[in-house]
Parts: sequence; C-alpha cells; structure tokens
Amino acid sequence: MTTISASILAANHAYLARDVEELEKSGADWIHIDIMDGHYVNNLTFGPKTVEDLRKVTSLPIDVHLEMYRQEQVIDHFIRAGADMITIQFESCPHPIRAIEHVKKQGCQVSMAFAPTTGLDQIYALIRDVDHVNLMTVEPGFGGQPLRREVLPKMKKIREYIDSEKLSAIITVDGGVNEQTIPDTLLHGATNLVIGTMLFNDGMINENIKKAKSFF
Repeated sequence: MTTISASILAANHAYLARDVEELEKSGADWIHIDIMDGHYVNNLTFGPKTVEDLRKVTSLPIDVHLEMYRQEQVIDHFIRAGADMITIQFESCPHPIRAIEHVKKQGCQVSMAFAPTTGLDQIYALIRDVDHVNLMTVEPGFGGQPLRREVLPKMKKIREYIDSEKLSAIITVDGGVNEQTIPDTLLHGATNLVIGTMLFNDGMINENIKKAKSFF
C-alpha cells in the first residue's frame, strides 16, 4: 500500500488548521511536520505547540521529523503533544540506537531519516529497529528543492534488502516528490511519499492529492 505524508512546511502557515483539515478530507494518510532548529539546518520552523494544536483538528497520524541537534531533549515533548511517529535525523543524532529505543518505550512509532550522502552500511545497521526508513532525496533544511536522483539506486538496494530479509520497515521518500518524480520513487521501492510543494503551491489540495494518487 502506498501512502501520502503531507509536509506542512510548504503550507500557508497562517492557515495550518484549515489546510490540515482539507488534507484529511482529501485523502492524505499522514501529516509530516519538520522541526528545524536554525543550527543543524539554516531554517526555523515549528515546536510542540504546533503539534498539540494540530492534534486537536485531525485524526491523521502525525510524523514529527527532528532536523535539529539535541534531538533527545525534545522527543518526549513532541510525543506528549500528540506525535504518532518520531523521525530521528541520523546525521545530527550522536546515539541513534538510544534514541530509537527511547521513542519505542514511549509507545510511539519511530523512523530514521538519512541525508542523501549517508551510505548503505549505516542504514543497514539500523533498519531492523525502525518502522520507517526515511530516505531524504534533498539536503535537509528547505522545501522546494529538486529530487537528487543519485539516491534512487540506494533506495532500490534498500528495497531489495528489506524484501530479502523479510523486514517490515517502510521506505519513505522525502524531498522533491512531485508529478515528475513520483513514478521513479515508486519504481525504486518507496511506499510512503512525503509531498509538500506539489500539494500546496496552487491552493488546490484535493486536486493535487488525486493527481499524486493517480500514479499508484
């Protein structure tokens, strides 16, 4: 089953509740919230209060993606606010296994995100411990970047590894996912698509979700 995780980084932040309600009505499967600290990446975004408030207006599962340093210090805040999954950024987490175990102990799903240049060995070492493997196809920090196609062969190898080992991890593709790139991401093994700009850039959320799902 292929799912859509709507990245609200690309939404109109003055109307987040309205847009999230529209996403749910239109058939999105997840809400993806990027938490950026201005240090690991040169951008500042949301906090636990945003998650808490959006939790009140949607029944969709919320994936909180921690693109920041000192992730371990905020995990509990976001789980209490209503996150259903915590996505840990591998490159900015000094103890990823500890972070994974901590999230699981709180009864929350866990995903590990890997930047485009991170190698297969690091991914294979953690893939058995997570619910989702988030393969970033852009550099962390800003929406609207083009998909880095050199990640696709790595995605295919991870798909083959999951299948051969009979693992349950879902492959999430995150970055530059749109009408031009959805077919290739599906062909190379992704089953959860983080989509931002494509869904929000013209204000036609319902039509854009239908367009994305037409490729499934």
